[in-house]
Amino acid sequence: MGQLVISGTLTIGPSACGTGVFPTSTDTVTLDTTPSPKTSIVASGTISRYVTSPSSYVTLSGVGATDTVTKGDTLFFRCDAAVKLRFVQADPAGGSDITSVINVQGMLLQEFPLTGYLKTLEVMGTARLEYAVSGLQ
Repeated sequence: MGQLVISGTLTIGPSACGTGVFPTSTDTVTLDTTPSPKTSIVASGTISRYVTSPSSYVTLSGVGATDTVTKGDTLFFRCDAAVKLRFVQADPAGGSDITSVINVQGMLLQEFPLTGYLKTLEVMGTARLEYAVSGLQ
């Protein structure tokens, strides 16, 4: 059985100026999954592609009913320009699927509940993409 581990930190603070830094305080957050490590039985692998679709959504491979990952619980997504990312996830309460659209520029890391798993992933825009999906199925 495989696992998904995220390691590293996010540090937010002032840049150097002159002979020192002012103010001197910084914030550091440890990056981690819930749970840590997270069980990963299937993964899409890291997929890179260029998308030119400024007015309609393009389905991204790697996650879907007949794809490598059918129930995604972790999504890593990165793009080099602003895009709209649309994903469908199961409703944790058992109702109809939930469709979400978010604007992304740069990196997105999202975890989904096991009962609210990622079902499909689509993008609209023009950008270079890199993404990976992991899950239990």
